[in-house]
Amino acid sequence: LFLPLYKICTVRKWTRSVNFTILNDMNRHNIQFKHVRDDKLYSEHNDVIGFECKRGYRHDGAVGMRQKCEHGVIHLPTCHSFVHEDDLPLLVGLYLFLEVTCSHPQALYLDHWGDSGQQQRLGDTVTYRCGSDYRSTDGAAWATCTRDGWKPNPLCQGIMRCSLLFFQFWFYFFHFMNLQKHDLKNLVNSCTSFQNLSILFFKTEKCGVPETPAGLTITTDVTDDQIRKGQHLTFACEDSNHIIKGNATLECLENGRWSNPLPTCEGTTLGCGKPPHLSDGDTKTSTKYQYQHNERVEYICQPYYVMEGGPFKTCKDGEWTGEIRCLRPCTVNRDDMNRHNIQFRYSRDDKLYSEHNDLIEFACTRGHRHVGAVGMRPKCEHGVIHLPTCQ
Repeated sequence: LFLPLYKICTVRKWTRSVNFTILNDMNRHNIQFKHVRDDKLYSEHNDVIGFECKRGYRHDGAVGMRQKCEHGVIHLPTCHSFVHEDDLPLLVGLYLFLEVTCSHPQALYLDHWGDSGQQQRLGDTVTYRCGSDYRSTDGAAWATCTRDGWKPNPLCQGIMRCSLLFFQFWFYFFHFMNLQKHDLKNLVNSCTSFQNLSILFFKTEKCGVPETPAGLTITTDVTDDQIRKGQHLTFACEDSNHIIKGNATLECLENGRWSNPLPTCEGTTLGCGKPPHLSDGDTKTSTKYQYQHNERVEYICQPYYVMEGGPFKTCKDGEWTGEIRCLRPCTVNRDDMNRHNIQFRYSRDDKLYSEHNDLIEFACTRGHRHVGAVGMRPKCEHGVIHLPTCQ
């Protein structure tokens, strides 16, 4: 494997170099160079070469991944397939974690498939109808997406066409052999010529009331454990925050089956539209037409207005929550002050606006004195201030 083409002088002796054209050996060991610098024709004595496992393989640990060339010889590490029996639980867990989807079946015997070509997720149901000379495997009108594909599998089965003589023969055979009625029914159902006859002789007039899973309730008034043909059952979710998935109303069919599978209840978080208007205020940033659940918007009030509550409103299940109010400032009119014979006690109070909860102190003008119940230090409360009076 190693063809020395030249010698190297080391301490008082000549050593061989290693010819590193051994890609076949590396492939057998499932390894590759770790660094591009090691991918060269020759490696000299005492050179250290780094290897790594190929994708899907792991090191067995017997020979290290960094090997030294010693007098023309280098030992290669070995990597084995990553899939080991110890890893099966991990792979099974990964399989269960991956999203399962079912595609439109490419079956020539289908006359109708109800998903318009869209992929369906695990647990979804699709209505379908078998073509001529075929019928549904389990008699139902829908298929369910499972981890193993569509169920039932196969979706449709071929059926026989029988003559009247064929039916008469088997009818008398079953009669004289004293066989069960349902055996004769199964035989008749296999013949397209007698499907209507099967309904006539063996039709089921009632459907059993199904057991509802947790969170789903029947809203129809049911007094028995069976429903007659043509009657309906209506379902609803017990939790008002959940929505019903599937058909909320099922009909009892002539064959004793329900028209659709049971619906399910799923939790939902609704979004919100544009945030509500705030009197004497506005949103701090531009708004959107749609917001997601738990998304919030910050508000601000106009100058001199004081915010009560807030400053955020939050989208919760389709509604905006959070109480915010902008409290108005107060203004003191000079004419009103003159009528009450008062003036500002301090020049700092002589301003156009006073904010909510501000205290303003007045004094009587010369020659007048305070009268009445309103004190000389009234408070501004949401745009209203009561003036004291002097006489």
